[in-house]
Amino acid sequence: MKKFEYASLYLEPTSDDFEETINDLNKYGERGWELVSTMPINGPVPHLGTSETVQMRFYFKREIQD
Repeated sequence: MKKFEYASLYLEPTSDDFEETINDLNKYGERGWELVSTMPINGPVPHLGTSETVQMRFYFKREIQD
C-alpha cells in the first residue's frame, strides 16, 4: 500500500507577489510535492463589517519511497 507525507504552506495573497508565489509553489513541485488543496484564511475588515482573504494555505502530499 502506498504511503504519503503531507506539508502545508501559508502565503499572504497580494498581486505584487504573484510571481514569487508561483516560484514558491514550483519549489515544492521540484522536491516532489503535489499540490492537492488550497484554503483561504479570512480576517475581519472592521470598518466594512465584512471579512477578506488575508492568507492562503496550500496543502501538498508526496509518496514516501520505501
